[in-house]
Amino acid sequence: MSYFKTAIRAATEGVIERLKTAHSNNEVYALVFYPTSGFGDIDVLYATKGWLSKQPVGKGPQPDEEMLELLKSHPDLLQQVKSHRTSEYYFEVNAYEWDSPISFFDLFTAVNEILHEMEENDSIESILTEVLQDLRSSGQFESDAFANDVLLGVQFSDPSPNEVDLVTRISLAVNSAETHAKICDGYGI
Repeated sequence: MSYFKTAIRAATEGVIERLKTAHSNNEVYALVFYPTSGFGDIDVLYATKGWLSKQPVGKGPQPDEEMLELLKSHPDLLQQVKSHRTSEYYFEVNAYEWDSPISFFDLFTAVNEILHEMEENDSIESILTEVLQDLRSSGQFESDAFANDVLLGVQFSDPSPNEVDLVTRISLAVNSAETHAKICDGYGI
């Protein structure tokens, strides 16, 4: 196993142990790697059922009144904004919106040091996929802290089209068909 893969797995196992200590009743339903664009650094975000229950059902972010007022002079844009479909899974599958109250950045110090030294990030996708698959198959998410079908993957704060492709490829490899379908719907795919 590569040094980088070993470091990522160890950091993620540390996250899982912290979540097992802090949560119960299958509360954690999502856990994703959350890198900066270009994989400059990596952290992990997670979401809980308690947080999700406080979000508006079937609605993502809505344009505010000020924006709508500005768009009145551009009826075509106003219509596009008003008719834009937001996935009913928006909050469930977009880590950017999650309220992960615990940061795990301290666990990823070694990972991020390695990332800063790497010249090519081509293998990162396969390594992250393998780590998530290994953690799932070894039963790491089979505890009282995690939902039965925990959403796993990688997400970005403002993903480029290439990053959306990466998100969906990893999701396909590590999630159930139902969870992967939610990810695709949430990203408008």
